[in-house]
Amino acid sequence: ARAPRRMPPWAWAVSSALLAVVLLAQTAYFLRDALVSRLPQTRPAFEQACAALGCALSLPKSLAQLQIVGSDLQTEASGRLKLTLTLGNRAGQAQAWPMLVLTLTDQRNRPLARRSFAPSEYLGDPRRIEAGIPPRSEQVLSLPLTVRGPAPMGFDLQLSY
Repeated sequence: ARAPRRMPPWAWAVSSALLAVVLLAQTAYFLRDALVSRLPQTRPAFEQACAALGCALSLPKSLAQLQIVGSDLQTEASGRLKLTLTLGNRAGQAQAWPMLVLTLTDQRNRPLARRSFAPSEYLGDPRRIEAGIPPRSEQVLSLPLTVRGPAPMGFDLQLSY
């Protein structure tokens, strides 16, 4: 019987290095959004790679970089409500538009109704949604509301992804 052929030591080193490169490439591919969010300077390289591989790169989603600068809920002459807010992006790069979570409250600050609004509901422009909130900017938004039931006396507005 013949003894099995053994791989030379250099072949093991090359195989191990090749497997490590493949593992790193897979990790970068599947975690590309998280990597770009943590390391924004890598975005151009990932955009080029995605153009070649046919993948997409989403905008960063950092609630810590977003802030509601001001908000107001007004009753219009028609009896409808209008929510106006200023949303600030403190990051040095564009951020994805968040969900707006609005809670209407009664005079004792108890919730009457709660609703989340997707960017497509408060922006409407797909190009603006795709571009994200410009870096270091404040965006004024307005959202008309129809409310049934008792009139709200207050509101709470939160951001979410």
